[in-house]
Amino acid sequence: MVYGRKEETMGELMELINHKRNVMLKVAKQYGIGSKITLKYSQELDDLIIKYQRIVR
Repeated sequence: MVYGRKEETMGELMELINHKRNVMLKVAKQYGIGSKITLKYSQELDDLIIKYQRIVR
């Protein structure tokens, strides 16, 4: 089955979102939920989620 670029992008973004979420959770466990590094990953995750939501619309 051939997918258009939108579907590929959605799949790629989902992979990035899941990876970023996993990294953020590991960092949060190590450094705490309020640490600067955890917040950095959280903001990056938010950006990816917003990007995904814009594609879905």
